[in-house]
Amino acid sequence: MKKVRSILMASSKLSDRRIRSIIRCYVNRKLALEAARECGVSYVTAHQIYGYIRRRMCEIGLYPSYEEFIRFALEGEEEGPYFDWSGFEAYLEAGLGKHRGISAGNRADYLAEQIFYYENRFTPGQHYQLVMLTIEMAGPLNRPVREFDADCYLQELIRIELSKVADRPNKHRLTKDQATRYRAMTSLLDVWMDKTEDLLRSAFMKSNPRKGNRR
Repeated sequence: MKKVRSILMASSKLSDRRIRSIIRCYVNRKLALEAARECGVSYVTAHQIYGYIRRRMCEIGLYPSYEEFIRFALEGEEEGPYFDWSGFEAYLEAGLGKHRGISAGNRADYLAEQIFYYENRFTPGQHYQLVMLTIEMAGPLNRPVREFDADCYLQELIRIELSKVADRPNKHRLTKDQATRYRAMTSLLDVWMDKTEDLLRSAFMKSNPRKGNRR
């Protein structure tokens, strides 16, 4: 019987089902050692896949570099020094301290990952969707990023981020009328996001000049 080809990792001996389980461990911030035990793989395998995910998310631009985040934070300081610099640095150091195998070659990726968590924009479920979307658009984790449609990617990214807002009525058990008003507000937010999509695309393209709008 011919082995089914993996779409998540090229030439992988692991099934996509097992790779997805490792990705779920990753987005739930479990250590690679925990993922190895839970998913029935070696620590080396789990650690390697974690590294592939981290690198891919940095390449796409979803994990902001330290320099990019600092520049953004400094721009926000124009209206007052509200950013907690000491708390930010302490958060990064605490996060890095939980990992083994950090070197000069991969430290920037680990920093970007911690900054992504510091921003706290996505739930673990959304984070999983982002990883899977990135693989779908840019190819297997262990291969170079392939050409993809940046417009489509941005639209899906916006949809995933907005899904957290749209799901809140159920989570908070609002009344029917409250839920209706809430969804009306999110519809207006959708319209606003459509109007600002060009700005988002411009920012994305600026941070990913080599990606382009490719098909």
